[in-house]
This record gives sequence, structure tokens and C-alpha cells, in this order.
Amino acid sequence: MTDWLIYILKVSAFQGVLVLFYLLFLRRLTFYQFNRVFLLGTLVVGFVLPFVQVESAPVVQANQELVTMIGTRISQSSETMTEGVIVPGFQVSWMWLFASLYAIGVFLLFQRYFSNFYKIRKFKYGYQLITKIGAIEVFRTPYAQPFSFFKSVFIPEKVEHTQELDLVMAHELQHVNFGHSYDRMLVDFIVVLFWFNPFIYLLRKSLIEVHEYQVDAAVTAGSGVKIPYQMSLVSLAGGGFSGPVSFFNFSTIKKRIQMMNRNKSNKISLISLALLGPVIWRNDYAVFI
Repeated sequence: MTDWLIYILKVSAFQGVLVLFYLLFLRRLTFYQFNRVFLLGTLVVGFVLPFVQVESAPVVQANQELVTMIGTRISQSSETMTEGVIVPGFQVSWMWLFASLYAIGVFLLFQRYFSNFYKIRKFKYGYQLITKIGAIEVFRTPYAQPFSFFKSVFIPEKVEHTQELDLVMAHELQHVNFGHSYDRMLVDFIVVLFWFNPFIYLLRKSLIEVHEYQVDAAVTAGSGVKIPYQMSLVSLAGGGFSGPVSFFNFSTIKKRIQMMNRNKSNKISLISLALLGPVIWRNDYAVFI
């Protein structure tokens, strides 16, 4: 159990390092597909990096000896304190306590994860089908915001007969075309496993941002679309249902408009990736190793 807990902490540490690297060096770049792949890769690479062994036996051995020494001291102290004292038949193991707390958190979040998935799946059976665009089904909802989920698009009734409908549809169809629902299902699943890691929530938020930037860039690629599209974002912002891959809210509208108006990043900006190797290498000597 100790090895398992150490592995979980190592994965969390690597996730934290990669997320901080993204926030510092990549977040403001307009390479949206690259940033999306980087963040998704962080979810996978974090599981692999703890198994990578860098040749530096003295440092690793020193860390292991330090852990062993601390464990021995704690054990000796415990034995000294319990001398002459009646020890109860059942002793609480801190490792068992941490493992139990972790398992409870995972169980509760798994319940919410599958409950939300089931609830959204039921939407297509509870709301009226408006039209079909190929394999994509479009439904009418009473919610204030549009959203999409895999091959289903949900449009607010109040938007259906407005001039903003075409831009809203274009936005949600791009989410479907990019397959953003798969990303959300994956990152939400990883959140269940690492619910205690604050960096995983930053990663999820960053991935949702990238989704919106990617869609915004695709929708406004044509001439004369950017200004009407930005105005539709403002008019639809705030309130209503927060959909699985929808981001029409005041807290992000300003940031999205800024990114739409930003000049395209130069590829030389990616030179910062050269720093990633040393950053991971240094992290490999953290206390968790």
C-alpha cells in the first residue's frame, strides 16, 4: 500500500509541474491545438514519468536512506512511548486512514461522474428534436445557454428564433467536430482519481479554455464574422445551465475576446518547450523519489 500511495503522490507532483509549465509558458499562445494536445498529454505522461529512472544513484540512495532513517526513528519513538502501556488490540494505521479517505473521495466522485453522464444522456429523450445535421441531432431546451455533448447539440428556446442562432449553431457544431466531449469525459475521469490534487482542477479549467479558444478561432476564420460573434457571446453570457462543453459566461468572455483579437503567435515562442526537459529532470529528484 505504501508503494501505491507514493506512486499516486508522484503522479500528482508531475501533473502539477506540467500544469504550472503550461500556465507560465504556453497559456497565452494561439497554438490552440498544440495546447490541447499538451494538456491531454499531461494526463497520460503524468502516469508514466514516475517509472522513468534517471541515473543518479547517490541522490536517490540518499533520499531512500533519509526516509528509512525517519521511519526507524518514528518506530523507535513509538516503542518507547508504549513501554509499560497497555496497547489496545486494534491500532489505527495512518496509511490505512489515508487510503480509506482517498477511496471514499473516489467513490463519491465516481457516483457524481456517472450520475452526470446519465443525466446528460437522458436530455436527448426529454427535449424536442429540432433537426438533424448528418449524424448530429439538435434539440430545443428551456435552459439559458447552448451546449453540446458528443453528437447532440442543445439550443435554448429563446435563441431558436433570433439572428444569433446561426452563430450559436456554428459554435456548438465546432465543439462536436473537434470531439471536445471526449476530452471532457477523460479529464473528469482523471479528476475522480486525483480529486485531492489542486493542479488537476487547474488543468481541467485550462483545457476548457483551450476548447473555447479553438472553437472561437474556427468560427471567426471567415471575414466579417468576428464582431457579430463577439457580440453574441456577450448577449448570451451569464445564467442558465452550464453545459458539458459550453463556456458562455461573463468570467471568461473578456478573456476569449482578448484571445480572438490577439496576433497569431510565432512558432519561435515554442522554444520555451526546451525548458521542459530540465524542469522534469529536476522534479525527478523531488522528495517523492
